[in-house]
Amino acid sequence: MAAGHILYAGDEYFHRAGVLRAADYEVEECHTLPELEAWFQAGRFTDLICVSESPHRPAEELLRVAHTFASSPVVLFRATPHQYRERIWDFEVGPLTLPGVWLAEVAELVSWSQAIQAKSAEMRNASLQLRAACEALRQRSLDLRAQVRRQRDAGGGQGSDRGD
Repeated sequence: MAAGHILYAGDEYFHRAGVLRAADYEVEECHTLPELEAWFQAGRFTDLICVSESPHRPAEELLRVAHTFASSPVVLFRATPHQYRERIWDFEVGPLTLPGVWLAEVAELVSWSQAIQAKSAEMRNASLQLRAACEALRQRSLDLRAQVRRQRDAGGGQGSDRGD
């Protein structure tokens, strides 16, 4: 079983997707902005998003799409000195950073993301159970009210001092 699912978007000049696969991650790749948009529009989810600049072009649009459509952590692999207006990624990797250095951070982010997903699923299940219990209580209350109304109607309301 893979250590986690990673969506790799952008330039593959430094062959980082291959390094991630060798580290036992399931990696899907989107090399263009339309591919990335289509991936998210399909309602897919991932543990981590890696966005890679190309050597001569920043990844501003890829970052914007990842930030807009995903709740997963984002890693930016730098290849330019471009200054972004807003930092919308969780971890930044310099162009000559050794894989051993950034793979440790990727592992931590994937682990954190998976723990958040598990807790979220647990809370969703608890919420569904509580909703079902509330609905059952509401229905029981409606049934009891209807039963009391029928008894009042059948008895002409006799014996009731409450003034309902």
